[in-house]
Amino acid sequence: VLRVCCRAVRISDQNVFTFVAAASVFFSLGLGNPAPTSAPQCPPAVYTDSKMGSITVRGHTQNCTCDLGGGASANYPDGTPCFGQNTDKYKIGNCSKGVCKVAPSSYGCEGMTGGENGTTVHKNICIFDCVVNGRNEWKYSPNGTPCVNEDGDPYNTTCKATGRGNETLCVKELPHPYGC
Repeated sequence: VLRVCCRAVRISDQNVFTFVAAASVFFSLGLGNPAPTSAPQCPPAVYTDSKMGSITVRGHTQNCTCDLGGGASANYPDGTPCFGQNTDKYKIGNCSKGVCKVAPSSYGCEGMTGGENGTTVHKNICIFDCVVNGRNEWKYSPNGTPCVNEDGDPYNTTCKATGRGNETLCVKELPHPYGC
């Protein structure tokens, strides 16, 4: 006899066996008394690009998800700096639920060099952000601007002009173009 909701219920031997078997499976799966678990964490965010020499940007990620191995994946915490995808791939955003959200921004900061009030300098990627008339804009740091290259052992150097418009990179020296 099993008391359920203050009523006596008679259970046959076959039903007891089925109940015990089901309960055993339930508890063996850990569903009876779940243990507290912590969410798997992604490794520290590091973005590496080897198209123009090897450049590593610590604290930034290319993709707001990571592979934990064994087919498992996780998201970087919301707010982790990230590089956009597709048409936004040269823009910086923040991870939000596994997706890089890039704030509306465009190349600009006309007449600025990155030292003005209200500018935010990203010393490891040779760009700075500014706000012009309420709009977020960005610009490459000028050639010769001090920067920190974080590829391997971090070192101080200066932003170098690549020869592609105003683009600058934080490297000791630019690699030679292909075919030369």
